[in-house]
Parts: sequence; C-alpha cells; structure tokens
Amino acid sequence: MKRIKWVDLGKCICILFVMISHMSYVPELLRCLFKPVFLTFFFFLSGYVFNSDRPFPDFLRRRVRSILLPALLFSVVYLVDVRALLSGAYSPGLLAADLSRLLFQRRGEGDVLWFLYVNFLASIPLYAVTRCMKERGGLLLSFVGCQASIVYVRHFMERTPCWYIHIVFVAMFIMMCGYACRNHEKELIRVEKWELFAPAAFLYLWLVLRAFYRDGLYVNINEYGVGAIYWYLTVFTGIYIMIFICRRCECGRLTGYIGANTIIFYLFHDRVRNVFDWGIRRAGLYQTVLGSQWAMLACTVCSLVFVTSALLVISACVNRYFPWLVGKRRIKTEIRQ
Repeated sequence: MKRIKWVDLGKCICILFVMISHMSYVPELLRCLFKPVFLTFFFFLSGYVFNSDRPFPDFLRRRVRSILLPALLFSVVYLVDVRALLSGAYSPGLLAADLSRLLFQRRGEGDVLWFLYVNFLASIPLYAVTRCMKERGGLLLSFVGCQASIVYVRHFMERTPCWYIHIVFVAMFIMMCGYACRNHEKELIRVEKWELFAPAAFLYLWLVLRAFYRDGLYVNINEYGVGAIYWYLTVFTGIYIMIFICRRCECGRLTGYIGANTIIFYLFHDRVRNVFDWGIRRAGLYQTVLGSQWAMLACTVCSLVFVTSALLVISACVNRYFPWLVGKRRIKTEIRQ
C-alpha cells in the first residue's frame, strides 16, 4: 500500500507525544494539551489506512505478525528482571509473577505496550463491521460499544480488565471514524478551512484548560472524568485540528521516516529514555530539573532529541538486520522523500 504523507506526519507527531508522555519531568500544562489527541489520533489514523479487503485468515495472520507478536516479544523483554536472570536468582515464583503480568496486561502491571494489544483487539471487530455492515450501521454499532465502555469505566469498573478490554471499543469507534473519513475524502477537504480551524483551536484550548485548571482532570483515551459529551467534544475537536495541521504541513524526509517506523520507536523508546534519565540522575540534576518549569521543559526537549536520535539509528539497524522483530520483511532504511 502506497504511503500517505500526511498520515505519516500525523503518526510522527503522535509517537513523539507518546515518548514525551512517558517522561517524568514533563510540565503538567504541556501534558494536558496533547493528552486528548496523541493516542486518539493514532487510532484514527489506524482506521484511516485500515484495509479489510483480504480474507479473514490472511488479515489475522498479518495483524498477528505485525502487531501481536512484536508486542508479546518486547513485553517479555520489558518484564524480565535482567539482573536476577544474570545472577541466577530468577526463582520460579518470580518467573510466575512475570508470566502473570505478561498474560493479563493490567494497568501498572507490565502494561508498557498496552497500545499494541488494544490496536490488535480493536481491529478484529472493526474487520467484521466493515465487511458485514454498511458504513452508517458500523458507525452506530461502534458508537454504542464506545459509549457502553465509557459508562462501564465511569460507574462500574473497580480494576483495569485484562488487556485493556475496556478501551477496545473506544478505540474501535475512533478507528471506524477514521475508516469512514477515508471514504469521504471530498467532504474532508470541504471542512479544511481556516474559518473553521480557528474557532476549533480556541474551543479545544478552552476545553482542555478548563478541565485541567477547574477540575484537575485530563482528557485521554482512557480518562472520562469530564463526562461523555465533554470527552467526545474535546477528542474529536483535537482530531480535527490534527487533521488540518497534518494535511496543511509538508511531510519532510525525517518526519516521514519516523512516521513509517512508529512501531520500532514505540517498542524501543522506553529503554532508550531510561538511559537519558539514568544520566541526569547520575549527574545529580534530577531534583534540580523538577524545581523549575523552564528546567523541566528544557530537559524534556533534550530528552526528546536524545531519544529520537538514538531511535533513528536503532530503527535503521532493525529494518536492515532484524525486520522480523516488527513483522516486516527487509525494507529500505535510508530517508527519502
């Protein structure tokens, strides 16, 4: 499938926000501004490029190879206690605990790569809906599933279910919206107007800042404390803004390359960021950084540059020598327009 430049730009922006979101020194004001869109827009783009033309066995085989297997493999890498393993202190009890965290993927229990599991699970009902139902019916059904999930999380959930099942139908609805937009490209072009973008940007800022400063709440793919209507309005206003920006801006060679290799960046970024964090702690700068908002912002930028630079090298190596790690055959590693 031919790559879509604005989609690659959007994926690049999203993966950079993912990396920033996992930094402990990010100013909270910055975090609240991108939280409503950095994962929801990722799911939207997944739906925009979603292809259900293949027979289900072929479709499932591709999804397992490109999403599920890399997620399982790197979950093992993240979960295994390397020090205990090398020292011979890796007891059966520790192994059982790690395997349990790997299999159940609950919040805060070995769930570093939860996004991939949700993406994989959401794609299966999405395949069924796009193959068996008309577009309006698919949107309605996925919306009902999304709303049911939000109600469950807000009023009934006591503990995060296995594999983030409570988010799957939220993700599926957003992916279905992306899939529908792909089929209505002309209508999408009509709403790409500055006279719509400006009030949308103002509305988005008002919504996220109001929730943050008045209620101390974030709007996110799995945080609905602001209420369902408020959540939908914030998320889809943010998605519209991201679409407008990505389609108006040119996707350069670097951003296109990152956008085409987001799974590698996602799988490796946490370990690379840990190296940077270890460096600032070793230098005795961590507490100093946390003492100033400007220092936190500067540290965030430095960390992002360091991690991105390292991941560019890692992604080139993976693509050239170990493409099977991410379910790919050998692909070109050089950055081209």
